[in-house]
Amino acid sequence: MVVVRPILAAAVLATTLGLLCELLLPASGQIVAAGAAVFGVLTWTVPFLWFAIGSRRIRAVRTRSLASVGLAISTVVVAASLSAAGLSLGFVAIAFGHEARRAWLALLAIAAFWISTTGWIGLQGARRRQAQRRSAQVASAADIRDDVG
Repeated sequence: MVVVRPILAAAVLATTLGLLCELLLPASGQIVAAGAAVFGVLTWTVPFLWFAIGSRRIRAVRTRSLASVGLAISTVVVAASLSAAGLSLGFVAIAFGHEARRAWLALLAIAAFWISTTGWIGLQGARRRQAQRRSAQVASAADIRDDVG
């Protein structure tokens, strides 16, 4: 969780600089939109790398299951921080109307990340429930066979 503060600080700094650039330098719209696009790409890449490196550390140390929960939570926090930075830069670029195409693409990439992530989580939950139902059916069928036999 220590790394979240610098990410949020970078997001606030990037947004503040983007807003100042838009106000003071009218030709800086491309830079702000490019910043939103960079944070859109980082939203897709950093959480996966964060989770991969963290899970490797957990396996190497063989820690408890709470470490896995902490890793999942910190991955979501990092993704949310990067998304917040991208969204704020994207909205600044769109609000000033300069080179809004990149900003819209960044916002679309961030939205696609969160939609696909929630869809994946929902799919995993449905698979888990289905596996639990199947194991319960197999167990009840085995109990019936034991009672008959």
